[in-house]
Amino acid sequence: MNPDSGSTRTVEVIRVGTIGLDKDYPGKQVVRLRDLSELYEGASLQGIKAVKAVIAKYKRKVRKTYQAPRDVGLIDRMMMDALKNPGANATVKNLAKMQKAAELVETTVVYYDPTKLAYAIPALQRAVEDLYARLRGKRLAGINVDVWDQISGAYLGPRNTDRHGTLILPTDETFVEVLQWKLAGGGYSDCFNGERAAGMPGLAFYFHCNEDAGSTIKSFLGVSGQQASLPDRWDWYDSGFFARPALRVPQDAEPLQLVGTDPIGRRSFQFLWYCADPGQPRPLFTYSGDAFNLHITDSGVLEGTLFGQVSAQGSTALQAGTWYLIQINTEMVGGWNPTGGPPPYEGAYEYYVTMQVYLGGILELNAVPDEPLSPSLGSGIPGAGNLVSFTGMPDDGFDEIRLLNRELYSSEIVNYATFLKAGRVPGKSQGALGTPGW
Repeated sequence: MNPDSGSTRTVEVIRVGTIGLDKDYPGKQVVRLRDLSELYEGASLQGIKAVKAVIAKYKRKVRKTYQAPRDVGLIDRMMMDALKNPGANATVKNLAKMQKAAELVETTVVYYDPTKLAYAIPALQRAVEDLYARLRGKRLAGINVDVWDQISGAYLGPRNTDRHGTLILPTDETFVEVLQWKLAGGGYSDCFNGERAAGMPGLAFYFHCNEDAGSTIKSFLGVSGQQASLPDRWDWYDSGFFARPALRVPQDAEPLQLVGTDPIGRRSFQFLWYCADPGQPRPLFTYSGDAFNLHITDSGVLEGTLFGQVSAQGSTALQAGTWYLIQINTEMVGGWNPTGGPPPYEGAYEYYVTMQVYLGGILELNAVPDEPLSPSLGSGIPGAGNLVSFTGMPDDGFDEIRLLNRELYSSEIVNYATFLKAGRVPGKSQGALGTPGW
């Protein structure tokens, strides 16, 4: 546990096991919290002063003299030099005598009277018991713990340790992957990576659009950590869908561009869109050049297009002044086909692309071409660009913008949005990039 600025408590987290693995996977994680502050920050061990006093009192120093050989290595080198001289027999004999000689050395020997050291044993026992108690730590019984899903920032509510300091973490809850928690009056935990949660979509980026801090929005820490500078004159609604600030589109808005993930494969986008006027046609969403586009038609419905070649329209008449949950699933597979393209079939980039758009969790349109499509001339190779753009007409709004690196199934779309909405608790699910636990 990392203590905050107002606490010096050091807490050890011990994984005890799991609950529910016999029936469901993943299970709840069970950990035990112990306060180890005394180990790292406590005073001297009990009895240590008494032990030191006994040692100092009965320590004895005695001077002793003993014989030690001279510097044998130096004499050996002298003998080797003498042997190199053919007429040095006398010198060699003298050196041999020196090598056998010894010199007297005087030193100090420290010893303790064993009959007196017995006085230190009770104090030493107290010190060992005190050290053991500090290593074992203090059980954090009956402590309130606030828990978040670190990936989305959703607040999962308070938990409480039992009389043994045991904490049960909800890693079996759908859409939860990495937990973070805060002890009451004590600081934030490190990230706790538990068992894989049930159905976590895996976020590539997540912009919650609630800083209301000028010209920058920030992705949640732990996902991509990226920041995006708002284009000129983009503003904030004071109160959006979650009764907190949300992005507002200005007059003649430039696109808000975010760095997405590689579009090859299955991807998902989910965001809240505020419809200012359904009677005005305009683009809303673009992904990977002209590969995937979503816009409003002049008849006030959603329309999706693929490479500008295949399109599909929805049937829901959009209403002014309404927040809509939009879910977009994209799929792109393919690449260079050496026999593709128009005659004489000299090769072309061909991709099977599809796009489903859900409005409020219900399938609104499904764009599925009958054959593979090629990017339009000059648009480049799809997949090489992963920019995501959001636009709209004046007073449109955007919030909770998410890119997921897999598609959300139809059964998950509303549940995921509900999970995030339920986690928007005033004073709990607020924060900016780098704020622990939100």
